[in-house]
Amino acid sequence: MKNILSINTSMLDGYNEDIWMRFTGEMGLSHVEFAFNQGYAGQFDDDFFGEKRAQFLTGKLNEYGLKTVAM
Repeated sequence: MKNILSINTSMLDGYNEDIWMRFTGEMGLSHVEFAFNQGYAGQFDDDFFGEKRAQFLTGKLNEYGLKTVAM
């Protein structure tokens, strides 16, 4: 596998997905590394890691032409 330059979403905590995904594309990056650090990047419940949230994030990635290696 070739090296992929990604942006880690922890530095974008507090911004909604549309803002930071647009920002990522504008920077010329193609990949996102999601950060789910309890207490640092928000408070999470079981629903946050469910199928509905995964589908939402996948849809947003597709909308902005971005990819992730793992979700």
